[in-house]
Amino acid sequence: MNDKANQSQHSRSYHAWIILLLSALFNAYAFTLQSSPEITDLIDRNKNNVIHYVYALAGFFYAFAFFQIPIGLLIDRFGSRFFPSLGLLICALGAIYFSQTTSPFQMAIARVIMGAGAAFSFLNALKLIANWFEQKRFAFLFGMFIAMGSLGILILKLFFNYLSTLFHWKNAMFSFGMGGIVLACLYYLIIRDAPKKREINTKELWEQIKHVFDNSQVWIIGITVGLAIGPIFAFEAIWATPFLKTVYNIPINLALLFNTLFVIGYSIGTIYFGRLSTSLKKRKIFIPWGVGFTLLMMICILYPPYIGVQVTAVCFFMLGFAVSNVNLGYVSVHEQNPPQVTGTAISIVNTFYAFFAAISQSLVAVFLQVGEKVKDGAHFTVHDYQISLIRLPVYLLIALIFSFFIKETHAKQIREYED
Repeated sequence: MNDKANQSQHSRSYHAWIILLLSALFNAYAFTLQSSPEITDLIDRNKNNVIHYVYALAGFFYAFAFFQIPIGLLIDRFGSRFFPSLGLLICALGAIYFSQTTSPFQMAIARVIMGAGAAFSFLNALKLIANWFEQKRFAFLFGMFIAMGSLGILILKLFFNYLSTLFHWKNAMFSFGMGGIVLACLYYLIIRDAPKKREINTKELWEQIKHVFDNSQVWIIGITVGLAIGPIFAFEAIWATPFLKTVYNIPINLALLFNTLFVIGYSIGTIYFGRLSTSLKKRKIFIPWGVGFTLLMMICILYPPYIGVQVTAVCFFMLGFAVSNVNLGYVSVHEQNPPQVTGTAISIVNTFYAFFAAISQSLVAVFLQVGEKVKDGAHFTVHDYQISLIRLPVYLLIALIFSFFIKETHAKQIREYED
């Protein structure tokens, strides 16, 4: 009997890691579509109409934000298999449609479709981690998920660039869309909601969901995470490369390398601080320090005196490493709510992330439009970027203030699943 039990446990453990890998791949796929390299090409080729393209591209984040809470409720109520697989399929179909678009309006629709499908990726991954692994390993495995996803992003971006070089970015996007359909089928075949079926008490579930919405800590953490991470990832997705090309006068390949250093720092930091905070049984203390150091790095990157390419590369790595601390907010909100409603709790936090990312992208266009900076196909100047990106340090300063009101969980889950 013991041999059979051990074999069953080993099988579940193996399946759990396969599920984690697939979840990271889904997240990497969604993020690659969110920030794929064609964006810079669109801006370079359509300088007279750049404002409309920026608004269109922000559609991804608006849809991502709008669908977070409904998707969190769906996952908690109906599980992590069917609807997330459908979301991945929708994301892939959005990519195919995006590859056929010819106007900003069509691109906006395609980006909204992609954002709606991609909204499942992050939420469902954290729900699956909560379902398949011990609660005490949540922070570390969350870091592993981020690291695996980041590696996937780097590989997928390189592959996208390769396809774009061989053909055109639209053909590359179409290929990614077709690949997403295959991934959606694989996802549905392999993903299971939990190691063993759990009966859902609908009345109790809705009571727990109500508790999530009444929990002020969920909203405080949401504002902190949203203001700290959302605008920075929006900056990395669209504006970091053109900013570096203009301000530091470096080629696009080097600018993309800086973005890669940010992702590497972010991945390493998420694993490191997840493990360290669990060992010390402290979550809260790391978040203000992380936001504060992120603010310092962002000021060094955005404003003079510009300190050279080598030091700026280090700053991008440290920016990712520092802001990764803020991910402990996701861990904290998970620990402060029953695991049965992890999807709903994290969906509220992720709504703030996506909302501030969308607003951040749009405000760049607003600042440029109000200042009439885009006309006659003119390039953005260093001063244009300094003015339009000033909101990033402001967001981080507000996030720093809110971070002091986050409660310490001492790395303890409020309530475990009942066997």
